[in-house]
Amino acid sequence: MVGCSRKSLQQGIVALLQFMVFVLGVYADCSAWEGKVLSIIDGDSLIVSHDGKKEQVDFYGIDCPEKEQDFGQVARNYTMQRLQGQLVDIEPSGKTRYDPAAALVSLEGNLFNLELVRVGLAWIRTQKCTRPECEEWREIQKQAKRKRSGVWSTFNPIPPWEFKRSKDAQKIIYSGDIVTHVFHSTNCEEFDCWNCIAVFRGREAAIKAGYTPCELCKP
Repeated sequence: MVGCSRKSLQQGIVALLQFMVFVLGVYADCSAWEGKVLSIIDGDSLIVSHDGKKEQVDFYGIDCPEKEQDFGQVARNYTMQRLQGQLVDIEPSGKTRYDPAAALVSLEGNLFNLELVRVGLAWIRTQKCTRPECEEWREIQKQAKRKRSGVWSTFNPIPPWEFKRSKDAQKIIYSGDIVTHVFHSTNCEEFDCWNCIAVFRGREAAIKAGYTPCELCKP
C-alpha cells in the first residue's frame, strides 16, 4: 500500500508539473504579439503598429549608442534598413524606466536584440539582462570585442547609459570588480562581469580608489 501511495504521489506531481508547463507555455504565447514596424526612434527603439494602435518598443537587455555617440547613427540606420516596414514578433519582457514595453524582437525567427550585439552595435546591460539566454549574449559580445566590430573598433567607447548621465561624457569610463579590485576598459571582455559594478571616470580615479589595472586589457 505504501508503494502504491508513493507511486500515485509521484504520478500526481508529474501531472501537476506538466500542467504548469502547459499553462506557462500558453501564457507566453498569449503575451507575444506580431506588429509592423512603422518607424525607428534609434538603434534599440521602435514604433510598431498593433491592434490599430502605435506602440513604442524598447529592445530588452541591450543599449545602442546614443545618436550623438560614435556608431549611434550607424546603429539607427542598421535597424532601419533591417526592420523598417517589416512584420516582427514581439515578446514583452518587462518595462523600462520610460515605460514602453521592453521586448525580444524577432524578424523571421531571428532575434534582432542578439543581432545588434553580434555586429557590435549594442551593449548588453549586464545588471538588467537577467533572462537565461543573457549568458549566451555575453559570449557573443565577447566575440564582437575580439573582432573589434562596430563600437569595439574605437578606443574605450563610452557606454550609452554613462553618456546620458555624465556631464563629463568625454572622460574614459572604467569598470571595477568589487571583489578582486581590478579595473577594466570598456573594450575588455571582462568589463561587464557580474562583480564589475564600480564605475570610474578616468584612470586616475580607479587607481586612487585602490584598484589595479587588468592584465588582459592593460587599461
